[in-house]
Amino acid sequence: MSTTTRARASARPVLTVALVAVGLLAPVAGAEAAPRHAPRGPAYDVEVVGTRSAAPDGTSVYGTDAADLSRSGVVVATRYGGAAYVGTPRRTRELPPVGEVAPYGVYSHRMSPSGQVYAAGYRVIVRWTGTRVEAARLLQDEQNPTFHSLGLGGVNDAGVVTGCSSYVKIGWPYLGSFTGGVRTMSWPENSGNCSSGGISAGGVAAVTQEHPNFRTDPSIVYPRGATMTTAGITYLKAPAGVGTSADAISPSGNRLVGRTYADGAPTGVAWLSTGRDPVPLPGAGTMAPKAVTNAGVVLGVDDGRVWSWDHGRRTDLTSVSRLPRGWVLTDVASINDKGQIAATATVRGREKVAVRLSPVHGRR
Repeated sequence: MSTTTRARASARPVLTVALVAVGLLAPVAGAEAAPRHAPRGPAYDVEVVGTRSAAPDGTSVYGTDAADLSRSGVVVATRYGGAAYVGTPRRTRELPPVGEVAPYGVYSHRMSPSGQVYAAGYRVIVRWTGTRVEAARLLQDEQNPTFHSLGLGGVNDAGVVTGCSSYVKIGWPYLGSFTGGVRTMSWPENSGNCSSGGISAGGVAAVTQEHPNFRTDPSIVYPRGATMTTAGITYLKAPAGVGTSADAISPSGNRLVGRTYADGAPTGVAWLSTGRDPVPLPGAGTMAPKAVTNAGVVLGVDDGRVWSWDHGRRTDLTSVSRLPRGWVLTDVASINDKGQIAATATVRGREKVAVRLSPVHGRR
């Protein structure tokens, strides 16, 4: 299972806004080009969020991992062993245990832009409201009558959640209102595994149909990036023989970024859309996208380090962040409108710690 991983939500208003957002993807996707003189990006202050811990055996790498970020700068993070917390550099609050609401535990924690925390587990999606833990209503359907192991890919302020349901060797994406009901969706063609690239404010989800873990139709190229609304799943356009992955969608839904593939291996980073072929991001290299802003700043990971891509300029964020000696940014979860970033740093190769980056100068 993979979930890589984003008002009152009735199906009708979510669908209306979502379809409008999908239509915006085509004209915006091709608008990026590298300027002759790319603007200098920001440098970052680095603040530890939460506690640090070292592996008891002195060899394993564990600690805390950043999972998501609110618009106000609150980070949700997880600790080794499954515990989760929310916090800022000055204050950390433990999330209450899920208890009998999710007896098998939860993972893939996500946070809405307004700061409400959600997570998923075996046949359950939960959210924390104050000290209470609530479970979502899961709806059955003909294609997939039961939910299985759930990964949460994203949630918006309307309470619309998206992610993937995995069972044995195949998976399905799901979408719905936390309070109104969540259901799995059927792939338009064949079967496959599933990964999630998050969700926009308008309810458009980015999903990828991965190769199923068994022999299948050799004429179908995997992976296949797609957008998903309550109306169904629409594959993104790609040339014959080229695979795509929809790795991240911007909050407004105007940017959709992913990778292109040949023979199952990634070949580059590109803007994707439903109406035109992928548009390569010049200078992006081979990074795996994790987040994208409305302005087109892409964050990702390449060779174990966090990078940003901004109008043709790729930057190693470790090199522009005020980190202690021996610290390296190795994973990134999210970026908000302020330009703050939730990331994970590895300390001297022995310990992970959740951090928040805040820009201190330059264009945001």
